[in-house]
Amino acid sequence: MHRQTIERQADIIKTVRFITVMKTKVLFFAAIITLVACNSNEPNYRSHYEQNLPFDNVLYNGKSPYLDWFLSNMESFASYASQINPSDEAMQYEESATRAEDDLLTLKNDIKIRVHDEPKWNTEGDQAILLLTRTVSRDIDPANEITHAYSYEMSAAKPFQLIRPQVDNNPMPLCYYSDFLLEWNEDTKNKNGVMVVAEWTGSLLEESSQNKRVVNVDIVEDKGRAVLNEKLFDSIPDGALVSLWLVRGNMMTINGAGKITLDEALNRSPEEFVQLLKTNPELCTQLRPYTLGAGAVYRLSMVLIRNLE
Repeated sequence: MHRQTIERQADIIKTVRFITVMKTKVLFFAAIITLVACNSNEPNYRSHYEQNLPFDNVLYNGKSPYLDWFLSNMESFASYASQINPSDEAMQYEESATRAEDDLLTLKNDIKIRVHDEPKWNTEGDQAILLLTRTVSRDIDPANEITHAYSYEMSAAKPFQLIRPQVDNNPMPLCYYSDFLLEWNEDTKNKNGVMVVAEWTGSLLEESSQNKRVVNVDIVEDKGRAVLNEKLFDSIPDGALVSLWLVRGNMMTINGAGKITLDEALNRSPEEFVQLLKTNPELCTQLRPYTLGAGAVYRLSMVLIRNLE
């Protein structure tokens, strides 16, 4: 290993702590909100994901809820334990929402309904609680507003603690691309696996940055230990400054199942429909279903090594 490479780590760390742009950070944080149970007996979905998702290489063969999120247009809310290394900040809980802007729906009988959501998470210990206020109004008229409050409780994912590579005394480790052993604290309640993402945005340790971006993805079991597939680093060169993301979490989908369906309500007169929205909170969730997620995200900044000479 080049001696100069090791000596320059301290200087490089200062300049690349937040090398990943915020847009990409939010992209992977949002993914935790769509976690559903994986089925290992599903057929090979790799080709489908590679054709439809913004990743360069998808290694996982099964149907993955992490990847399914990118194909979904459903509104989502998440609370997640966030940790970035190297960083002076301790682990903290953050919130995100996707596809959550106000929505104007045109329904049967030309009924126009505006949907507005205000989420608020409260995460304590191993429990995460979402308080969601949904306001709907007919014909975008404040005088016709209907407001319902919803409360949901779910298990929070265990925050990540990275064991290997060690980062206490070496905040930006040099990591060899083959037989890469990754160790973390296992979450025995997580049956969805851990999404591992290798992202390179063109920065190199000893050379000028390149105008390139590579994002490779794999899913591993949450057993606290995995030897990463070396293809996770395909198209990423020696000396590249890489962000290695770990994501895990739990979720639920709210679709408003209740005494009456949206189709049944729309068969009533417009006046009756509005009255049903007032007296049936679950009907308001049928207007725009959503997913809730409680997860954990860890980002490790590392230097990828291919040539040991």
